[in-house]
This record gives sequence, structure tokens and C-alpha cells, in this order.
Amino acid sequence: MEIKRREIKRFILENLENPNFDVHNLSRCFGLSVSGLFDFVYDIFGTTPYRLIETYRIDRAIDLIASGVKMKDVYKNCGYWRARTFRGAFKRRLGISPMEFKREIENGIADEVVRKYKMILWREVKK
Repeated sequence: MEIKRREIKRFILENLENPNFDVHNLSRCFGLSVSGLFDFVYDIFGTTPYRLIETYRIDRAIDLIASGVKMKDVYKNCGYWRARTFRGAFKRRLGISPMEFKREIENGIADEVVRKYKMILWREVKK
């Protein structure tokens, strides 16, 4: 079975809201061992499967916050069990908390703020 980049992306995006979705689900879906998946994803995306899933989750969070979704609903729509875990991942990846990001959106030009932080988020992933 030849796995394509877009198939991996599609499967991740379809499962982002599921807090139980992880690398093991992804590897089973494509019939690969976890280590095989790591090698495959790293070759295609330049990052680990864990980091790739997190990147798509934070990307969705950026869009949700920018579109005005209440913060208490954002983390659930991005597949996080707890707000604290979501805040930690967001801050670790972007250098600011979700609330600081929301304030930047409110105080600036939303499209520019979103573009800036998506560039930060995706800089390590091969396009």
C-alpha cells in the first residue's frame, strides 16, 4: 500500500476532535508499526507523528480563536481532554498563551496575527 501525504493529513484532520486519537491510531490505519510510521512521517513531513498531530491541533485552535469561538470550547474542538494540557501545548509551540493570542487578535489585524503564528507553528514541518 502506497501511503500519500494527503491521506495522512486527511486522516489526522478527520480525527482531531477525538482526544483518544494518537500515533497508535494513525499507525493502525495505515498498517504500519509505530516505528515504521515515525520513519515514514519524518521522511515526508520532517517531523514526528506526535508533533505533526499537535501541529494540526494547534493550527485548528488558531483558526477557532480567531473566529471567536469561546476559549472553553476551543480545546475540546482540538482533541484535548483538559484546558491545561491545551494551554501548555499552545504556549510551548507558539511562545504565548491562548489568551495572549486572543488579545493580539483583538488588538491587531486578525489576518496578520494568524499568519504570523501559523508561520511559527509550521516552520519545522516540510510543506
